[in-house]
Parts: sequence; C-alpha cells; structure tokens
Amino acid sequence: MEFSNVSKLLPVIIYIHGGGYAAGNANRDLHNPDILLDKNIVLATVNYRLGALGFLTTGDEIVPGNNGLKDQNLAMRWVKKNIINFGGDPNCITIWGQSAGAGSVHFHMLSPMSRGLFNRVISQSGTSLGYWAVAPKNQGIRNARKLASSVNCNTASNEQMVKCLKKVNASKIAERQHSFYVWFIHPELPFKPAVEPNITNAFLVERPADIIKSGKVAKTPLLTGITTQDGAFRSSGLTQLFY
Repeated sequence: MEFSNVSKLLPVIIYIHGGGYAAGNANRDLHNPDILLDKNIVLATVNYRLGALGFLTTGDEIVPGNNGLKDQNLAMRWVKKNIINFGGDPNCITIWGQSAGAGSVHFHMLSPMSRGLFNRVISQSGTSLGYWAVAPKNQGIRNARKLASSVNCNTASNEQMVKCLKKVNASKIAERQHSFYVWFIHPELPFKPAVEPNITNAFLVERPADIIKSGKVAKTPLLTGITTQDGAFRSSGLTQLFY
C-alpha cells in the first residue's frame, strides 16, 4: 500500500523521552504507546545520545556540545521527510517530551536548526528555563576535564584531551559518570545542554531566556504542565540516604 496516496494523512507525534539527559530510552516497555494509539495518529519515538556521549562540551569548536539535541534534530528531519510514507502528515507534527524530553522540545522551539520541523509542542514537567536544563558558563569544560582525569587523560589541551577520550571504551565513560552524583538521583545534571560558540551547525548560541526575550522563538502552539506525582522518582535516592 502506498501511504502517500491515502486520501487523509494522519497527525504525527514525535515523543522524546526524559531521564536527566543521562538515562532512558524510547522502548515501548518504558513508554507504552497504547493509550495514544486508540486515536488515529502516527507515533514516532526517538533515541538520542545521553550523558557525556551526548552532552559533553569543551566550550569551544573542539566539542561545542549538544550532540544529543542534534540527534533529536536529525530524527525530526527524517520524520519530516519520510513520515508521509507511513501515512503521516508532514505538515501536522507535534513534538512532545517529558522531563529532560520536555526541556528538549522547548530547546527545539529556540533553535534555528529545528525551525520548520514541527507544528505544535507539548512540554510536560520541564522547559529550557529550568536551572537543571542548561549548563552554567564554564561548567561544561570543568566536567569534561573531571571526566577526562578520571580515565587518565591529560587535560592540558582540549584537543589532546578529546583525542584521548575518544579512545576510551564507552562503557567505561558511562561508568565514570556515576562519580559526578552525590547520590543516586541528584538534581544537578553533570552533562546537559549548553550554549555553544557561534559556529557553523551550532544548535544553541544564546541563553534560553535571552532568546525568548528577543522573540526568536518558533511561533507554534505550546501546551505545558506537569505530570502526576512528578517528584516521586527522587524517593529512590532518599531511601539510599536514610536506609
């Protein structure tokens, strides 16, 4: 069947999972889509690089950062181009995220790189304005050097440091990230979106608040709110402190 020839194309939802930019995935076991699919829609879910692999930055052109957000952007471009072949309407795309996923969809509203790839936004329990959502100035390079030192990479030069990190097994990098957390779930995220230098293919070159103040935001409808019992997931960390 040629979906592109059907008389009525269906609305599309792109769902971006949360997890503090460090955990989670698009698996249906974690985000069961059945509650959505009783309606006639086309649902796409996105995996993206997490932790240091997705959000390490040196604050310069060596590793400008935001690879995880750029992964999402690439997925959105693919959906925009190809979803018609699955019966979806490329002119009726809603991006929807929860927690870090909510921060992500809000970032896409602010980035020129994502302009024109979606028509509506749902942001549940997060925006780019949260203190946890974007790295303060110089935090990225400090954490990059801390991670590099933990795997015996020289940090005197960003270029040499990154060259060394690329040779380290990915599972070892993921393991060493745990040293950044005071306890199991900590509100400070060590690797997260950051303001990049203003270079070619940058995703974010200004602070979110400044972008919003200047009006350089996608002019699309935004639905935002919080999920039920949103803070309950931190209880697992609290039990480790006291029991």
